[in-house]
Amino acid sequence: MNAEVEQVEYAIQDVARAARGFGGLLSQRQAATRYALVDPILWSLGWSTWLPWECQPDFALDRRRRVDYALFAPSGEPAVFIQVRPLPARRQPDRDRMRETLARIRRGVAVLTYGWEWEIYDLEHRARDLADKRVERLILDFDAPHDGAPAADALYQWLGKDRWW
Repeated sequence: MNAEVEQVEYAIQDVARAARGFGGLLSQRQAATRYALVDPILWSLGWSTWLPWECQPDFALDRRRRVDYALFAPSGEPAVFIQVRPLPARRQPDRDRMRETLARIRRGVAVLTYGWEWEIYDLEHRARDLADKRVERLILDFDAPHDGAPAADALYQWLGKDRWW
């Protein structure tokens, strides 16, 4: 395992601890989910969420459509679109909303996350339906029967800054 993936694995451990310890608070506010669970994962993947040329929170695609985060390639084009939802998960309505938001985008990757659950979609896949573009569904929990290495590898593969820069 390379050092970059190992950093993601450590972040997953921290996120799992936060989710277990503060799940009630995190389920009440989307902002808390973003700060406590999503930002640490993005940092471990190499993204500087405080630099607007790398990451823009509450990014407007147009007048009506927004994503919670857009991560940018060096060209200045958004490469990763992230929608964050607080728990309890309303998976299908949240997926439907994301599908509508990203309907015309054919480049990059989209993510729907509840903080410790991540669904990753390859927007370049030729399938018409968003469900057919899903390439990963990850649960970031070290109490699960497996360790966090498969999730860390998948997150790094799809969302690591090195992929896009």
